[in-house]
Amino acid sequence: MSQKWKIILGVIILVLIAVGLYSGKLIRDARRYNEYIDKGYELLLNGRHEPALPLFQNAMKIRPYSYDPHYGVGAIYLKQRNLQSAIDELELAVKINPDAVEARYSLGVAYHRMNNYPLALREYEEVLKKKPSVQVYNNVGGIYLEQGKYEEALDFLGKSKN
Repeated sequence: MSQKWKIILGVIILVLIAVGLYSGKLIRDARRYNEYIDKGYELLLNGRHEPALPLFQNAMKIRPYSYDPHYGVGAIYLKQRNLQSAIDELELAVKINPDAVEARYSLGVAYHRMNNYPLALREYEEVLKKKPSVQVYNNVGGIYLEQGKYEEALDFLGKSKN
């Protein structure tokens, strides 16, 4: 075998090793991401927001453009009443997944709590198109009550009883 072919073979072996190492890292990262997300949601659903937050943040470092970490962090900030931070994260979650009803609902709640009624109504209306619920009708009715729009409030509050 000539020196040229030995060099070419050596380069090919190095590339294969590098690809193998990189794919191993990707697999490890995917596994860690899933562990962070699963444990984060488990803690979040059990009301343990503080220990869930760093799990979602770690997942975000692995996949910064993924829906779940942004939704998880946003939901925690909403529970902590850190409203602007909640809005920032939930807007990203909705941008990543516009069909995510949970993120849109939470974003509506955050806007509602900040008295940004037009944006809250926009998010609630999107939720009502996809998954109507008593809670959303009540929230919309509450906004109209707060604005003194009593007929609209009665309309939505009446829908919440059906």
